[in-house]
Amino acid sequence: MSMLPAARSSTSDDASSRAVDIDLDDTGIFIPAEPSFFSTLSPSVPNTSADDRSQIPLEDSEKVEQPASSPFADNPGKPTRRRLAVMLLGGTIALIVVVLAVILPVYFIIIKKHATGGQSASSGSASNTASPTAAITGGDGSVITTADGVTFTYSNSFGGSWIDDPTDPYNNGAHAQSWTPALNETWDYSTDQIHGVNLGGWLVLEPFIVPALFEKYQNSTPSPALPGGAVVDEWSLSVAMLNDTSEGGGIQQIEEHYKTFITEQDFAQMVGAGINWIRLPVPYWAIETWPGEPFLERTAWTYVLLALKWARKYGLPATSVPSTS
Repeated sequence: MSMLPAARSSTSDDASSRAVDIDLDDTGIFIPAEPSFFSTLSPSVPNTSADDRSQIPLEDSEKVEQPASSPFADNPGKPTRRRLAVMLLGGTIALIVVVLAVILPVYFIIIKKHATGGQSASSGSASNTASPTAAITGGDGSVITTADGVTFTYSNSFGGSWIDDPTDPYNNGAHAQSWTPALNETWDYSTDQIHGVNLGGWLVLEPFIVPALFEKYQNSTPSPALPGGAVVDEWSLSVAMLNDTSEGGGIQQIEEHYKTFITEQDFAQMVGAGINWIRLPVPYWAIETWPGEPFLERTAWTYVLLALKWARKYGLPATSVPSTS
């Protein structure tokens, strides 16, 4: 390799000159100098990379305020726990809303309706259930205690239920059977079938229904009030009883019949047998009598009211019919 004389470089504003050695190979081809050579020729340029920009001072107008720290910033420690707490709270609220959305409709549409409708007692239950209104209600297998202390088991395999609310004696929510509308529901005569029974012989006495009352007086002494001594209806029976002054005689025998011929337990057995309507003959002397009439006055009315109370308790529609025997 041969060495050429160093070339001189000059500028109009720089009087100094610098000698530069240029290497050529044996063929005269220019060989670039080492990088350190050219670095001596280039003026120093400041490094403005992103890593060093933070070191460059900014004017006041160029400064940007940093945003306030967010509770959701991805920082370790307390902010992360705060985010977890917020997520757990939101999940808990969502769960509560879902549970209420499911439970409330079930309660008001199914549970409460069945309780007020008399269908809340489960089949075979041996104990009574208190409804939200403090009513006593039950279904098949529940135990009932009557006002006079008699206890019996309610048997109704047809899905019926009873309800007896001392704070609301006009509660009409009981069902005679599952297919029978309650008294506070509309009866559709085009689809709902009536399976009724007439409660004859209870408040209006008939010899072919309660013959035991009449047989006792078949040999009565004839009198103007009892021609021929024949006892064939309630009028003649009342006359014969009024004339009977022996022990166990008298007109009050009729009230004893009222007490025992049909009781509350009979109403429960009627709905258990599929009866869903009753016809109740009511004599006018349950309220008053005309002068000279022998009937037992103003006594049957007490049992008319009892009949309506029991009918309501067991979900039985009742038709009362004035009767003169």
